[in-house]
Amino acid sequence: MKISSAVYNESYGKKPSESKAILPLVPEKAEKVSSSQTITHTLRSTPTDADSPKYKVVINILQGDEDCRSIINWRKDAQKILTGLAVTTHNPALAILDTLMAETPRALFTDGVQKANTKHWEARVLGAPDEAAADVIHAEGFEHANNINFDQIEDGLKHVVKQLLPRRVLARAKRFIRRDCRKPAGMKIRTYFQHLMRINVDEFQRLPPFEANQQFSLDELLDIILFGTPKSWQKEMDKQGFNPMDQTINEVVDFMERLEGIEDFDADKNVKQSAKKHGHGKGGKKSSNSNGKQTQYCIYHGDGNHKTEDCYQLIKEAKRLKKDGGNFKSSGNDGKFKNKTWTRKA
Repeated sequence: MKISSAVYNESYGKKPSESKAILPLVPEKAEKVSSSQTITHTLRSTPTDADSPKYKVVINILQGDEDCRSIINWRKDAQKILTGLAVTTHNPALAILDTLMAETPRALFTDGVQKANTKHWEARVLGAPDEAAADVIHAEGFEHANNINFDQIEDGLKHVVKQLLPRRVLARAKRFIRRDCRKPAGMKIRTYFQHLMRINVDEFQRLPPFEANQQFSLDELLDIILFGTPKSWQKEMDKQGFNPMDQTINEVVDFMERLEGIEDFDADKNVKQSAKKHGHGKGGKKSSNSNGKQTQYCIYHGDGNHKTEDCYQLIKEAKRLKKDGGNFKSSGNDGKFKNKTWTRKA
């Protein structure tokens, strides 16, 4: 039996840089799956209209070892297929879903359907008008047609997701968003906000325990955005008298987007000024270092931060030569200079 990587995570509890998030901010690129592991269905835009436009949906066969996002997306695609094929009864839906799962997920799905079936059967027994009617329903067994309905299919899908995902997956995913999900340095604030909204509105709702409202409130989401963005932006808000808690979340994101645009403009300006500062005037020689940046050249010191005409060592030596009449004084026949201001290498 395969164990889902989302279920068995030996890195859980370590630092964010050392472990992998259950539900990361940016969806990972989908791995290529062989055609034998996928199924294609042709659906209709209006399932009840035989003349409505058609479209195709390719869905992976659930193996049970996928990550959290892949599992909940698989359930969403499975529901889309049933809707697009206008399947609203128990047995046809059961036949279709059996083809979309491998052995382990199929066993979990069957177990979930049977539990829902049994629960419905027991509720009918308890709700019988009299004891005789209750005995009749009990004698029929949970597999009787009266105890089977389409809602049990949805219960089976939920059971598969619940069993394949980690325990308390919703709480753990929310903890990651609150504590560790800061905006990446190269990501725009608008993109960061859109990723958070997608997770909050779409994906949190499809995680166990499947309750009515599992998403962050707008106040919580605003607090997450303030935590996940640079502190310098909040300082700028204070300077301008902009209180983010008195604004809507869209107004806060718009404000941050303007700050982001100013920083990008200043960064380009600083690069140009730096290039101008280290430009090459007369007396200097252009040279490129390993990073491709232009540097200045001195005939005495080589590549450095100054030009030949600005070299303090050469200026000092020129003054000395001028004072001595422009001649070097020899110390004998040893070929060495008495004044050792210049090295032999120079």
